[in-house]
Amino acid sequence: MGTAIFWAIVIGGILLSRKLFPHWWASAPMLPYAPRPALPEGLPPGAKDARAIKLEDAQPGDYVAVVGRVGPHADLVAPLTRRPCVASDLVVSDVVTGDRITRLLRAGSFVLDTGAAQALVDARGAFVRLQHDQELDDVDHRRFEDGVIPPDAIGRRFTAFEGIIAPGEYVLVIGVVEKPGTGGDIGYRASADIRLRIAGGGVRPSVVSTLPSDLRPILR
Repeated sequence: MGTAIFWAIVIGGILLSRKLFPHWWASAPMLPYAPRPALPEGLPPGAKDARAIKLEDAQPGDYVAVVGRVGPHADLVAPLTRRPCVASDLVVSDVVTGDRITRLLRAGSFVLDTGAAQALVDARGAFVRLQHDQELDDVDHRRFEDGVIPPDAIGRRFTAFEGIIAPGEYVLVIGVVEKPGTGGDIGYRASADIRLRIAGGGVRPSVVSTLPSDLRPILR
């Protein structure tokens, strides 16, 4: 008898609460789409599948992570400081509102030298990670290369952060090994062994990074 009375009270309470507090029982609205998660901090998904290896031991088709030094030549010039580089990242914001005006990421080709071997790296389209080491505050559009600032933003004042990958820096390169000579030689670097291909996107993303947190695990 006691059990029947207990369940009668429970069920009665539930029915009463549905009448008195209907918002408690309302179904959560369905989202029109599932939001795509933001890219997590660190290397892009799939990059951790790369195998840390000596470049001279790599075989065609291997997905590898290699640390070496950038060769002495630079194809690019940083858009803010005009420093020679093989990659640069510029972020420009409105000095008053803090709104981002533009971001300009560039990467070119370079020779990766591990001491025992060299490879020609084409970093166009790669996931580039570097540190912003230059900041300019309260500057106008004339401080930048032509075309960096959108026409509708000319007349504002800006804060700019810039970072580069310069010749001689240590760099982590993640990419797919190719046979020597594939992909075409590039100018003065034709003497380098063209073994490491860098192609952005896909299930095996390419990475070029100078961040100490990326270099440290490979250098151990």
